[in-house]
Amino acid sequence: MRYEIRLHPNAVSSLDNLNQSTKERLISKIRVLTDRPKLKRAGADIKKIKDANPEAYRLRIGDYRVIYAVEGDVVWITEIMSRGRGYRKR
Repeated sequence: MRYEIRLHPNAVSSLDNLNQSTKERLISKIRVLTDRPKLKRAGADIKKIKDANPEAYRLRIGDYRVIYAVEGDVVWITEIMSRGRGYRKR
């Protein structure tokens, strides 16, 4: 099953604030979420975020974290942040 990836406006804003090479790297890594977005595997450091409601996941890409949720066949990217920013309570 292939999943569609959609970005929340906050995630789009975060991407727009990055330099072009970083943005391209993040976009290419985010594309791995089109196939099995809940499964950690080579090339996809994925973890379920504990106590998140609704169920959320984190994709680690170097010093960046992509926070997302899966609804049906859609992966909703809600946040893209640098590692140092930390995680907010959901």
